[in-house]
Amino acid sequence: MTYQGFNFSHQGYDYAPSIVRDAAAGQWVMYECGVYTGSDGYSGDGIFRSTSGDGVNWSSPRIALTVGASGAWDDRHVCDPSVLQNVGGHRWAMWYTGIHGRGTASAGPNAVGVAFSDDGITWTRSSTPAVDCAALITPGQDAWGCGQPSVVWDAGASVYRMSHTEFLCTDAACRQNRLMVSADGIVWQDDRSAPPFVMPQLSVGPDFVRGADGWWYAVMGGNTDCGRHPGTLASELVVYRSPTMWADASAVTQVGCLGYSDMKLHKRSAGRYVAEQGFFRTGTGNQPLASPTSATRVWLGFGFAFNQYHDPSEEIRGAVLNVG
Repeated sequence: MTYQGFNFSHQGYDYAPSIVRDAAAGQWVMYECGVYTGSDGYSGDGIFRSTSGDGVNWSSPRIALTVGASGAWDDRHVCDPSVLQNVGGHRWAMWYTGIHGRGTASAGPNAVGVAFSDDGITWTRSSTPAVDCAALITPGQDAWGCGQPSVVWDAGASVYRMSHTEFLCTDAACRQNRLMVSADGIVWQDDRSAPPFVMPQLSVGPDFVRGADGWWYAVMGGNTDCGRHPGTLASELVVYRSPTMWADASAVTQVGCLGYSDMKLHKRSAGRYVAEQGFFRTGTGNQPLASPTSATRVWLGFGFAFNQYHDPSEEIRGAVLNVG
């Protein structure tokens, strides 16, 4: 995997990009997490929008989705967008992580929300989560819940597929990813053909893209700097290939790795953070075949911070993987 020189940032931090090829407009559209302060004075994570003609140079970000109103199920934090086009009668659809409890310090429960837009700029969210696993959490535990969705349209099966992260208790053994299916992108149910799964290194929260070669690709964070510094937290991005979207550690093949050392910035990067990743995708979640991609390459963006998780230095950087 080759590090690309583009980076993207604004005041505060930037991470968790979802990058979509808007073919009708001839441009790339990126939705990503960043800090904002609302008109009511509340400051937290929101979802921003930027555009690019070449996938490298991006417009100034503008807030697209803020947290919900005080008391709403997502009134504390929204992040981790996964964006597709032409869903539910709207030109744009966004699934995202949300959490309630503004002013509290609880871990969860997070849930997956959905919002729709006809221009990609003004969004209307559902008043209830699209996926809510609160009832599944072990009673009495402050568990994280579910979030970090990655949604694709599977044309062969005529269904939407979602992978999301799930923490139903506070024990590490509860870390897993779950697949769900939907006929309309709004009402979701478990994919009974695929049990919950974990990736290599017990990683969760993969982003998926359907390759032009028919394979499924998943990108994850990892902790080895591509084998150079095992046990180094959040030091790499790893791309895996699988014949199905079910990407259990026993069923995937590693096809690329990008560590912080590859960026030739490691002398500045004590405590660096390389994670919160997303592929460049079409409006259906497939591999784009227009510049800057080709049938043998996948592009992705990711958050990169120098000092600690989500510090003010965190910006979005890019990488490209040759899969031919």
